[in-house]
Amino acid sequence: MIKLYGLMATLLSSVILMAAPQTTDNLRDEQREQPPSAHLHGVAQLTVALEGDALNIGFLAPAINTLGFEGKASSDGQIATIEKVTQSLRSSDLFLFSGSDCQLKQVDIDMPPIGKQGLYQEHEHSHATHTNHSEVGANYSYDCSKGKELVAISVRLISLFPSIEILEGMWLTDSQQGAIDLTEPTGLIPIR
Repeated sequence: MIKLYGLMATLLSSVILMAAPQTTDNLRDEQREQPPSAHLHGVAQLTVALEGDALNIGFLAPAINTLGFEGKASSDGQIATIEKVTQSLRSSDLFLFSGSDCQLKQVDIDMPPIGKQGLYQEHEHSHATHTNHSEVGANYSYDCSKGKELVAISVRLISLFPSIEILEGMWLTDSQQGAIDLTEPTGLIPIR
């Protein structure tokens, strides 16, 4: 049931984020001209769902903002970059928790495909589109000792990926929901 709740929250959050109008002044003109559901360089999404002591966090960003390129990785340098970013996304210190001790239980990483056969086997599923735009995604599952006491999550994704100008954060708990745009290297999502 917890995984279903987390999935539903992530899907609901994604739909709401895609439908929300882009009103941030520092978006480039070309980004403002894109429909709200378009792949926007410089903008990433973070969804947080907390049910009891189970915390699920989803991250989705254009590959250009995390890897420095889009489309299939074809050079040894690009493949090395994918390996490095994958290891960075697996780090246990991307998120810090206030009010509760949360332990990382599982991380699932979704990277663009590799052009060279057999060199990279992390996860071959991709969000690549017909325009060679691709995305990097990660899903984190945590078990929190006192989920009802978790008050905020400190997020270090912009410091890890400085090409992300705006991290659109959305959260859903047993008692409330909210949204915030993070623009600082270490942002804070207040969930209570």
